[in-house]
Amino acid sequence: MILETNRLILRHWQESDADILFEYASDPDVGPIAGWPVHESREYSLDVIRNVFNGPECYAVCLKDSGLVVGAIELLLNGRTDMTDRDDECELGYWIGKPHWGNEYAPEAARRLIKHGFLDLGMRTIWCGYYDGNSKSCIVQEKLGFVFHHICDEVDVPLLNEVRIGHTNILTRKHWLSGKMKNALYDQLARDYCCDAADIYSSDNIFSEYRQIAGQRQFKGQEKCPLKIAVVNGKLLFTGRREIVDECRKRYENASGKWFMDIEKFRELDSILSRYGCKLKFAHPFYLPTELSEQGVRKDTTDKTVDSMIKEDFNLVRYTGDEILQFKGDDRWCEAFCFDDNTPDVLAVAAVSSDEIIGMAGASADSDDFWQIGINVVQKAEGRHVGTALVSELTKDILRCGKIPYYGTGMSHIASQRVAAAAGYDVFWFELLAGK
Repeated sequence: MILETNRLILRHWQESDADILFEYASDPDVGPIAGWPVHESREYSLDVIRNVFNGPECYAVCLKDSGLVVGAIELLLNGRTDMTDRDDECELGYWIGKPHWGNEYAPEAARRLIKHGFLDLGMRTIWCGYYDGNSKSCIVQEKLGFVFHHICDEVDVPLLNEVRIGHTNILTRKHWLSGKMKNALYDQLARDYCCDAADIYSSDNIFSEYRQIAGQRQFKGQEKCPLKIAVVNGKLLFTGRREIVDECRKRYENASGKWFMDIEKFRELDSILSRYGCKLKFAHPFYLPTELSEQGVRKDTTDKTVDSMIKEDFNLVRYTGDEILQFKGDDRWCEAFCFDDNTPDVLAVAAVSSDEIIGMAGASADSDDFWQIGINVVQKAEGRHVGTALVSELTKDILRCGKIPYYGTGMSHIASQRVAAAAGYDVFWFELLAGK
């Protein structure tokens, strides 16, 4: 397997890498601080490649433009680490050759491998540690979002015949996803509501005149936005026509977002909007994934395995790009697809039973970073976990594309809200939109 980042390629080690490995590993500043000895010959480095760097998730870190090896990184699975004995947990290890220190290669490679671990390998927890005094490794783990778990005062370092103080950190899939979602959401809302990301983190309500900004979520009919309001992090964001926003500022500058979306406020806002020939049109809660559901059926045209938690009599089939056009005009999938140039349909997953499609989930590219999931399930397939399976699988596909999946539904659509929850989604924000 080959994994890529903007600057790096992660590939498996080859025997021809022995020379460059010896060059780095013969430096006493590289190995001993991480717990392994200085390499004293090319033959020793070759033996390491054959017998140590032979794990299924051990990679050489290479520069994308030249192919030069700059270091090593690995997810040590159960059986190769003493940090865990669970199949859904692993240990992250890494080092970079001294000539390449200071280029941020370690965190860049680690972020890609962590994503691979959580999305492709099904890991729930990744462990990582460093020995006392290894400040560089400590900094890398902080950048990656690892949090403190424990310190051990007497850790055996058998390759060096030493005992050291060991610091152990942990990163759970839920913590990784939650942090990723929150940061991405605040950046997106800053664009959508014409402010700075720092404004979203502040405690003050935000009022801005709407203007079109690159990267905003685009929706049909919202090109001239009279007013839209978001509730996020307990605060309110307003953007729209200057005169409408100014009037909202006078009324709601110190208002709390906690109870703002009550009917009384809707009437009040409609009264304001009516003076400008506008009215409230939509009010929706929006969800982001904070866990990857294990309830989805792992069965499709390329992977014939079925998740042991749910065995249903349907397959999952994926569609991309122009393949989706075959469903245009089919009203059964009116929620799954937009067929709108402003929000193009990019991915889809169908549930197929006895050669019949019984459910469809589609993703529309509402912005460069945020792709919204829509779903339809035929009535006779309700109660068969079709919705959960589709949303779960499409969520993973979107994340693998490097995008943020999100899910919107109606305030009274209880069945849809239950699908979101079962697929690992939590409510993150609420939006209210006005129009003519």
